[in-house]
Amino acid sequence: MNRIKKNIFPSVLFSALFFIVLSFWGDSHQIFLLLKEFPLSNLLIALAFSFAVFVVRLIKWRFYLIKMGEKIPSKDVFLSFFAALSLSFSPGKIGDLLKSYYLNERHSVRFTKTFSIILMERMTEVYSLILIVFFGSIIFGNNSLITVLIFILAHLLIFIVIKKEYYELILSKLHRYERIQKYLKYFQSLYGNLIELIKLKIFIPSMLLSLLSWIFEFIAIFTILTTFKIKHNFYEISYFYSFSTLLGSISFLPAGIGIMDTSFSFILILLGFDENSVLASTIMIRISTLWFGILLGILTLIIFRSQMNFISKYD
Repeated sequence: MNRIKKNIFPSVLFSALFFIVLSFWGDSHQIFLLLKEFPLSNLLIALAFSFAVFVVRLIKWRFYLIKMGEKIPSKDVFLSFFAALSLSFSPGKIGDLLKSYYLNERHSVRFTKTFSIILMERMTEVYSLILIVFFGSIIFGNNSLITVLIFILAHLLIFIVIKKEYYELILSKLHRYERIQKYLKYFQSLYGNLIELIKLKIFIPSMLLSLLSWIFEFIAIFTILTTFKIKHNFYEISYFYSFSTLLGSISFLPAGIGIMDTSFSFILILLGFDENSVLASTIMIRISTLWFGILLGILTLIIFRSQMNFISKYD
């Protein structure tokens, strides 16, 4: 628990500093007034759709566990998922490993199994974003070279993962190093799990769930933007948000902070929307998505503290 507290404090500080700096881009007083006047009813709508995002991703987490032969009680599936949200600000979302720790402690589920699921969760989330951005680029006539390269690279990586010859080549190279030979069994187990999870009967449903979760997030974002009188085509806003989120994801910065926010704000300002409204909406988007999720995670840890005592072992 101490480690989680240590992680959360610098996360809050870093995020607060970033948005303070961001507010100076416009009129900080006006931005504060816009945030203060944000209707509670609209905020609740945005939070409801953000919560729907987490519910869909919880369903995907449970789906993967079932497909990997793990019959975990619903309560523990719920706790493992929502507790990990408390570390959503960790670089590359490595805080998701809390799910592995929890299920290993409570049900002796192997780390290689849950870690492979976490990798596939992240992969399907990013890959679904790549698809949205790629097809959005075609629809809106913005066929940028970066989008095409990301699309090709994503498929190339999937091809490398499923190609057994490449796996065997990597394994033969690793066998040369004595220091890591004892870890190769974990690598082999991890690879076997990934091959199982990437099969179409599992991959397609998980991709559909990922797309559904993004749709709910787009609706939450659109609700916030329209409240700030940033009215634009829903599909194009979804495309711009996806592109910015994708940039933030591949940056490996905590929650893509800075990259996602500035790129999305810059696009909206280029479209001619009021600078202060754009910056206020960017802050509200982070509050209703990222920080709402972190709050849910912290509340889960507090309410179910007795079931989370294992965390102290990893401090």
